[in-house]
Amino acid sequence: MLILISPPVSLLNDKWPQLLLGKRTEAKTVSPAENVTQRLPPIVIIEGAADTVTPPLATQRFCDQAKQLGGSCELNLYPKLGHILSRNLDPRAQEEGPFDPDPDAVRDAHAKDEAFLRRGGFLR
Repeated sequence: MLILISPPVSLLNDKWPQLLLGKRTEAKTVSPAENVTQRLPPIVIIEGAADTVTPPLATQRFCDQAKQLGGSCELNLYPKLGHILSRNLDPRAQEEGPFDPDPDAVRDAHAKDEAFLRRGGFLR
């Protein structure tokens, strides 16, 4: 089971993975959204709908691909919130901070995570 919060599932439009990889390989060859080829473990994803660091469109595509291969992927998008459920929607702040996580959204996300773990038999 995977619980992912604002996950970088697509590395195609992010300069940092390619800088880290150098010439060893292209980022697209290790990008999760571009390489879903088999059934994945059950996944729950928590993400702000206004996330500019890990865009929800890529996350939705990743989730859809996981489902097409028979997996379970639950995407929970929080309107008007950015990266890691921040209320600070400035793109630079979403990448570097200061972060301002919405307390209500964080509580809701924790409840969703706990429910997911209960369904999987990890919590009572």
